Amino acid sequence: MTSFEQINKHGADVIEYMQVNYPGYARRMMQISDFGDPGLAFSLYFPLVMALNADLGSKMMWTVIFSEWANMILKWVTFGDRPFWWVHESALYKNQLPVVVAPPMLMQFPRTCETTPGFPSGHTMLNAAMFFVLAQALCDTVARSTTFLSRTGRTWLIRGIWTTYIIWIALMIISRTYIATHFPHQACAGAAIAFLSGREITKVYQKMDKFSLVSAPISGNILQIVKLYIIFNPQMSFNDPATFCGQKDPFHITSHLLFSLLSKH
Repeated sequence: MTSFEQINKHGADVIEYMQVNYPGYARRMMQISDFGDPGLAFSLYFPLVMALNADLGSKMMWTVIFSEWANMILKWVTFGDRPFWWVHESALYKNQLPVVVAPPMLMQFPRTCETTPGFPSGHTMLNAAMFFVLAQALCDTVARSTTFLSRTGRTWLIRGIWTTYIIWIALMIISRTYIATHFPHQACAGAAIAFLSGREITKVYQKMDKFSLVSAPISGNILQIVKLYIIFNPQMSFNDPATFCGQKDPFHITSHLLFSLLSKH
């Protein structure tokens, strides 16, 4: 058993435990996942922030595009399994005589059957990056500039902003894990990568001119499309979801990386 198989096994056991012991939370978990859908970053969050503050909106959009682009690269390089197909494919649960290990019985939901590789989680990565920019902006432009609060009050306000940020990312991690779309380590990795890169993106953004801010993500997306066709087979991640998705109606072909790249960017 490889270390990755061991990590996936523990992750699948965690998912099964959550689903069996907290069955009444399924609908809420799907709602949380829907609120954190990457599509809303382009159709709701960006227009709203842009209307309130153009500079912050531009910074947020650049961060979102970079996060999506980096997520696609990491997914295709690592090609991580998703729980709902891994439990059926893993050699860990096959031919383990004299002791046969039964695979976890993972439930599938309308948001489970996504077609992209699983590492890292795009939902947690995008939310962690996008809301990091917003939380940082709130701390800089609201909390520290508020005159009617004492120094202690501003400190607690800043703590409240970051606490809210952490709670939301934690809920997103739990949600994506509960519905068996990602293993726990995939969801946590997405958040960690986005948090660390979010700080660097903010620094880079401040040093870039307007032309670079527009041309960099566009050029990156064009190169990514070419890379998908030359180096990888864009269709190869359809096979496992199509085989092991319990219901064909919620089979999310629109979650495929190439579809996402063309439709959103």
